[in-house]
Amino acid sequence: MDKAIQELLLSKNWKNKTILLVEDDTVTIDYIKTILFETKVNIITTKDGDDAIDIIKNNPEINLILMDIKLPKTSGIEITQKVRAINTSIPIVTQTAHAVTLNKQEVYNAGCVDIITKPFTIETLLTTISKYL
Repeated sequence: MDKAIQELLLSKNWKNKTILLVEDDTVTIDYIKTILFETKVNIITTKDGDDAIDIIKNNPEINLILMDIKLPKTSGIEITQKVRAINTSIPIVTQTAHAVTLNKQEVYNAGCVDIITKPFTIETLLTTISKYL
């Protein structure tokens, strides 16, 4: 890891913040957790979008949601709409490997505040999260 990335990581202290990561790919979960480890952020994970709704209802301390678009049962867009029905203020950032075929306007209309494309860099993830935490 180069020095600029290390400094960027060390400049983030999110120990009093909680992120809900809604992601079904174990490699992506591990990648995000590894990147964010140094920031001390609390990360709650679920591979199931429908479980995300219950997690949000039971964890009012969640400050940000990282939402995958392609989930096994229910799409990230549908889950985002359900989240917006119960919480209009929590920032939701979509993460997708399908940026070429993604209808970005549909994502924003559902209630997402930003989109990051997989594979994303450490800088992209940190910069995007920083905008909303």
